[in-house]
Amino acid sequence: MSAGASSIGSVIAPARMVASAGDEEARWTARTGYLLVALLAVRLVYVALRPFELVPDEAYYWDWSRLLDWGYYSKPPMVAWLIAASTSLLGNSEAGVRLPAAILGTVGLLPLFWLTRTIFSARAGFWAVAAAAATPGLTALATLMTIDAPFLCAWTFAAWSVWKMIESPQPRWQWVAAATIATGLGLLSKQTMLGLPVLVAVFLLTDSSRRNLLWSKAFLGWLIGSLMFLMPVVLWNARHDWVTVEHTREHFGAVSVSLARRGTWFAEYLAGQMGVLSPILGVLMVGVAIGGTLSWSRLRTSERFLLILGPLPWLPVAGLALLQRVQPNWPAAFHVTGLILLAGWCTGDGFPWRRDQTAHDERWFRGGVLLGGALSLLVLLIPAIVPRTPLAGTAIDPTTRLRGWDSLASQLDVLARASGDPDCLYLCATSRGPVSEFAYYLPAQPRVYRWNVGEVIDSQHDIWDGPRPGERSRALLVTHADHAVPDKLAGSFLSMSPLGRISCRLGRNRALEFDVWEGRGFTEWPASAARRELDAKNRMVMSSNQLTAGQSPSRN
Repeated sequence: MSAGASSIGSVIAPARMVASAGDEEARWTARTGYLLVALLAVRLVYVALRPFELVPDEAYYWDWSRLLDWGYYSKPPMVAWLIAASTSLLGNSEAGVRLPAAILGTVGLLPLFWLTRTIFSARAGFWAVAAAAATPGLTALATLMTIDAPFLCAWTFAAWSVWKMIESPQPRWQWVAAATIATGLGLLSKQTMLGLPVLVAVFLLTDSSRRNLLWSKAFLGWLIGSLMFLMPVVLWNARHDWVTVEHTREHFGAVSVSLARRGTWFAEYLAGQMGVLSPILGVLMVGVAIGGTLSWSRLRTSERFLLILGPLPWLPVAGLALLQRVQPNWPAAFHVTGLILLAGWCTGDGFPWRRDQTAHDERWFRGGVLLGGALSLLVLLIPAIVPRTPLAGTAIDPTTRLRGWDSLASQLDVLARASGDPDCLYLCATSRGPVSEFAYYLPAQPRVYRWNVGEVIDSQHDIWDGPRPGERSRALLVTHADHAVPDKLAGSFLSMSPLGRISCRLGRNRALEFDVWEGRGFTEWPASAARRELDAKNRMVMSSNQLTAGQSPSRN
C-alpha cells in the first residue's frame, strides 16, 4: 500500500509543479496586461491635456504630413504618414500630432514582453516591460511624435519575430513573413533599422548550429523582402540627388578637434545614457554587457542573441562618441533589447551559474525601476513646473524648445492684420526650426516658405517648390532679431519695409525674438544655387526618361 501511494505521489507531485508553473506564468501575464492598459491610459490622458507646445522637430514632421511623399530630406516617410492619419481623425492639434507616439510607444512593449517570456519567463517579461515603461528616455519618446516612436515599435516586433524565425533549425514561414513586415516598416521609419539584419547576421556567424541559416531561403527571404519596402524611398532619393543618403553620411563624419573636446563628447554621451536609462538601470546594463561578454561561452544561445542585439552595440556607438557628438537617442533600440537581457539577469530566470547573486541583483533592479519611474514622472511634469520656477530661461531649462511659438505666431498674425489683409505670403529667412512652428501656430496654418541663407540644401523646405509669382502680391518676412532681409530675397519685391519685432520671454534674460518685414510687389522666387542644380538634374532625368519612352521632352 505504501509502495502504491509512493508511486502515485511521484506522478502527482510533478503534475502539481507543472500546474503551479502554469499558474505563475498566467499571473505574471495578467499583471503585464494590467500594467500596459494603465500605461496606455496615462499616456493618452497626458497627450489629451497638451501640457506643452510642439517642439520644432514635431512641427517639422507635421509640415511633412501636409505634403505626403515617398521620402523626405533627412528621414523615411513613416512619421509623416502617421501624423497625417492621426490629424485627419483628430484635427491639427498637439494631441492629434502626438497620439501615434503614445499608442506605438505602448504597443511596442507587447513584443518586448513576448520575447522576454519566450526566452526567460512571464515574470521576467513583466519586469522588462516595467523597466522600459520607467525609462525616462523611452517615456519622452512615447510622448513626442518623432521618428523614434514608430521605429522602436517596429524594432521590438522585428526582434521578437526574428527570434521565433531562427530559434528552431527549420524556420517557420509565418515568422519569416512577420519579421519581414516588421523590419520593412522599421526601415520606413528610421535608417537605424538597417542595423538589425547586420546584428542578426553577426549572431548567426557566432552560432555554429545556426550558421547555415545565413544562406537559407528564410533568412534571404526576410532580408530581400524587408529591403523591398525601401524601393520607393530609394527611387525618391534618386530623383532628389540622394539627399537622405548624403544627410545620413554627414552624421558620421569625424571632425578635427582637441583631445579635451573629444573627452567632453564622450562624457556627455555616458551621462546622457545614464539619464536616458536612469542611473541604476544604466549601471546594471553596463554590468550585463561586461558580465555577458566575459561569460560568453556559458551563455545560452538566446542570451547571446539578446547580448548582440542589446548591450554590445553600445561599444561602437561609444567609440563614435569619441569622434563626434552623439545624440542620446541613437542607441535607443539597443536599450530596448538590452532591458530583456537585464530582466532575465536580475530576476534569476537566466544565467543559472549566478543564482547565489540573484536576490541581490533583483533588489538593485527593482530599485532601478522605482528610480526610473520617479524620473519618468518628473519628465512628464517638467513642462508644467519649470517655467514657473527661477530655472526658467536658464542654461539648464529643458523647456525652452517647448514654449513660445504660439505667442510669437499670435503676434505675427496681429502684425499681418494691422498692416492689411492677413491672407499673404509668409516667408522665413531663418534656421529650419521657426518655419514649421509658424506654419502650425498661425491661425489659418498657411504654408510658410523658407529662404535658405546658405547655398546648400539642409532641410525639406529647400526641396519643396517656392511660392509662385502672382500667388500673392504682399508678403510678411521673418528674420532672426537684428538680421536684415537677404539681398536676393529683398530683390524679389518692389518694396521692402520693417513692420516691427515679435518677442516671447522665456525667463531670466532669455527670449525668442524675430524681426518682421513687409514686402510688396512679389516678382520671383530666387532659388539657391543648390536648388537650381537639383532642378536641373531632375529635368535631365525626366527628359532622359521621356526619350527612352519615345516621347518628346517636356518644355516645362
